[in-house]
Amino acid sequence: MRLPSQAVALVDVTKRFEGVTAVDDVTLEVASGEFFSLLGPSGCGKTTSLRMVAGFERPDVGRIVIGETDVTDVPPHRRPVNTVFQSYALFPHLTVEQNVAFGLRFQDIDRNDARRRVRDVLELVRLHGLERRRPHQLSGGQQQRVALARALVLSPAVLLLDEPLGALDAKLRRDLQVELKSIQREIGITFVYVTHDQEEALTMSDRLAVMARGKIEQIGTPREVYEHPATAFVADFLGVSNLMRGHLLDSETVEVGGVRLRALGGGRPPGVVRLTIRPERVRISAPGTSGENCVAATIERFVYLGSTTQVFVTLPGGDRVQALVANSGDVDEYDVGAAVTAQLPRDALRVLADDEAPA
Repeated sequence: MRLPSQAVALVDVTKRFEGVTAVDDVTLEVASGEFFSLLGPSGCGKTTSLRMVAGFERPDVGRIVIGETDVTDVPPHRRPVNTVFQSYALFPHLTVEQNVAFGLRFQDIDRNDARRRVRDVLELVRLHGLERRRPHQLSGGQQQRVALARALVLSPAVLLLDEPLGALDAKLRRDLQVELKSIQREIGITFVYVTHDQEEALTMSDRLAVMARGKIEQIGTPREVYEHPATAFVADFLGVSNLMRGHLLDSETVEVGGVRLRALGGGRPPGVVRLTIRPERVRISAPGTSGENCVAATIERFVYLGSTTQVFVTLPGGDRVQALVANSGDVDEYDVGAAVTAQLPRDALRVLADDEAPA
């Protein structure tokens, strides 16, 4: 396998622990300069995959490639990667500057060059002026930046990040998501990022891989994976999705609870399938509204979310569908128990294999 400089690849990789398969025949490539995320629930194999790239675990089967070099048998300290963990592991007795410079002590670097590199990376992560502080004098977000700077100062070909924002509060985490992506774009280093947080993956990634039970369910851009999920697991895990069981009658007709809908069938053969649509694509209108995929429904309940309102409706067959409606005042026209029309646009309604539904 020949890859672009500084790219990463897992080739037919399997890893087992005491007979349990943590990573199951995974193959993926990360392009040079890409922000690539491994996304999935606990136990899906994402962190084990990252640890194999770092060299902390060795695959039982398969190869790890960095750039054009097979590093499967190369120890961690000889790989051109560095890792940022959720636990920042800063030295409490050292200053910010000393923490960041620590790894340079083991490299053949001129003292003046080392100081310049530390100064530059502290400016990059916006910690200029805090060089003399110690970790206990910093906020959680500032400590995270110190850990990032300590990894970046060594100029790794690939930076591995294992849920580095997981210990931060929600608002700070959102702020740092944007900042981290900005830093990655500025320096151009390949980032491989592990997270269970869908918002993080969608916000920062150029591409992402959704994992479940040690396997890759889907790889694509955030838009591709969100709007065109390949499996019911991806549809259910990545954001909020309405999932219904139906019967595919032909290439684009699905019967759900006695109602026939037109959908993107994806060339599947007739039979039992899962049907999915995102809440923001469901439209709620007055009863009796006609049109393709317009279904009589009953308002079940509302959940006010500020800029939007979640509207839960029940379809004739008993399926409950959630709509996300902008708060323009329209939903105030209806009460719980009122009859309405739910329109499920054909281009937003996707057919998935039933055997790929979440466990």
